[in-house]
Amino acid sequence: MRPILLHIHERPLTLVKFNYDGDFFLTCGKDGECCLIRSDDCTRIGTYQPVGDRAGAVFAVDITMDSRYVVTASADGKLIFYT
Repeated sequence: MRPILLHIHERPLTLVKFNYDGDFFLTCGKDGECCLIRSDDCTRIGTYQPVGDRAGAVFAVDITMDSRYVVTASADGKLIFYT
């Protein structure tokens, strides 16, 4: 098994979370972004970015068991639900 090196965020990572099925994972970082990545080939599906001029660091991310909703918690005290 060969490791895969991904450079997705501009600042350090704070959390990596797999969905229930294991086919996707989410990464969040101090750059204020949360990325959805496919597990089998490590391609980025999309990026969750909060609306506003300046995003704070995202310290936590979670995804529902059916992978319909994503929730992020950031350093500026915001809890954001994405659909």
